[in-house]
Amino acid sequence: MHDILFERQTDWAPKPRSQTAFVSYAEELGLNVEQFENDLDRDDVDEKIDRHYQTGVSSGVDSTPTFHHLN
Repeated sequence: MHDILFERQTDWAPKPRSQTAFVSYAEELGLNVEQFENDLDRDDVDEKIDRHYQTGVSSGVDSTPTFHHLN
């Protein structure tokens, strides 16, 4: 899935409903689509991602990858 997401980023990134593309990729890879969709909708995962994002923002991360130079 990782490789497909990066290889096809220009296909799904500009679309407002990229979840549809992600599910089709899961099908293509032979993943358990029901489990995949359930995992996409988990609130605890959204909260964890948001916490990590906020930590990055407060640390001055503004792109990926980011390198922090110690002075």
